[in-house]
Amino acid sequence: MIFLKKKIDYEKIISERLNKSPNIENTNQKLFLDENNIFSYVNPICQVCGAHKIIKKGTITKNKQNINGKTTEFKEQQYQCKKCGKKNSEYTIIH
Repeated sequence: MIFLKKKIDYEKIISERLNKSPNIENTNQKLFLDENNIFSYVNPICQVCGAHKIIKKGTITKNKQNINGKTTEFKEQQYQCKKCGKKNSEYTIIH
């Protein structure tokens, strides 16, 4: 039997495993359109760190063309994660 004399760096292994992107699925997360034509999420989660502490940071206006060729203007809520600082408008379900 051969044993390696290489020292195992447990802190490095643990750190690498903890810093991987989380596999998160938020079943309570829903996208809705409010009375001001703003799309926003209920219970958004951060795509980067998986935190639930998300704050609203204004809106952006977008135009989308439907299947009939008509363009519709709507607003999309912007968010920022309080834990990692990531700004995003799309806090979707992470698989």
